[in-house]
Amino acid sequence: MNEKNNITMHLPKKTVTRSPAISFILPVYNVADYIPRCVESITGQITLDYEILLVDDGSTDDSGTICDELANSNEHIHAIHKPNGGLASARNYGLDHASGKYIFFVDSDDYLASDITQSLERLLSGPSYDIIKFDYLQNISSKQHRITSSVPSGVISDEAGKRKLICEALNNEHTFVLSAWSYIYRRKFIENEQLRFVSEREIGSEDFPFTLEAFLVARSILVIHEPLYVYDLRDGSLTSTYRTNIPEKYAKLYQLLKRYYHQHVGDEYDQSLREFYIWSTYGLCSTLEYRLHNKWGRTMKQASQAMKHLFNLPDFRQAILEHDCHGDSIKRKILITIMRHRWEWLLSSFYACKQQLGRLLHQ
Repeated sequence: MNEKNNITMHLPKKTVTRSPAISFILPVYNVADYIPRCVESITGQITLDYEILLVDDGSTDDSGTICDELANSNEHIHAIHKPNGGLASARNYGLDHASGKYIFFVDSDDYLASDITQSLERLLSGPSYDIIKFDYLQNISSKQHRITSSVPSGVISDEAGKRKLICEALNNEHTFVLSAWSYIYRRKFIENEQLRFVSEREIGSEDFPFTLEAFLVARSILVIHEPLYVYDLRDGSLTSTYRTNIPEKYAKLYQLLKRYYHQHVGDEYDQSLREFYIWSTYGLCSTLEYRLHNKWGRTMKQASQAMKHLFNLPDFRQAILEHDCHGDSIKRKILITIMRHRWEWLLSSFYACKQQLGRLLHQ
């Protein structure tokens, strides 16, 4: 079945005929309790010409109905209904129908920070930038924390500055945010470079290649230290289901990034890409298997087998054997040694002891 033939669109007649300054693309899937809050964070404060594209990705709850109601109530809001295809698919359909000068991806269970109107007006009415990177606020257990980028504020438009930014992103994979919602993109830049999201069902993360490819081909990147977005880390919003085949999916991600970077700049970033692949894959897999295996009803034995599988995967094995440990922390050097020698029993024993100690301390 052709997915495009099953799309329905609710596009009210607009009184504003020129292209809006910004398009907000909101993928929607079974988040009926959160969509109104997200949309209100935009309509309640943005004074620029704008449009909101609500891309209902085959929701099975009331999300689709809510999208239509919101579209009926505001000429700036459009509802698009499509068969379920995942987050990447929903964002791509939003891009296909967006008409704004800039694109702002907003996850529909998050929302914009308050009092950002002046910041957006200043950013979007000034010089044009391919990418605008900003800070954000993180909600955890009703407490809000500001997350500031490690990259200095200012304009990056030369190759040396861009190389520093890309290496920062690749070498600090746990602290450098690559999520699409933490950037504003110039739409013509996305179109000219033919940037699109690759399905997270294939490569594990739709954000990583989109952002890292955009960095490489951007001519101008503005970094600001202003929080424009609220990331709502609610219970169940992450790691709510066990993710299968992560080693294989991240190997595909690694090969995709290598091909793209080789096509544009050769092997200049090979070491950084390899480091990104090793630590992003190990970090996610170790979290799922060692720390959260009980959440899925899995035993430590099953977790151990999954990690052994990772250490034996050809792409991962080649990466850790080729990795240059110079400059690594002691912790990372130890982990690389363990993975090279396939001493998974050391890791599983460590985490088992750590969990047992935690239980004893909380008795």
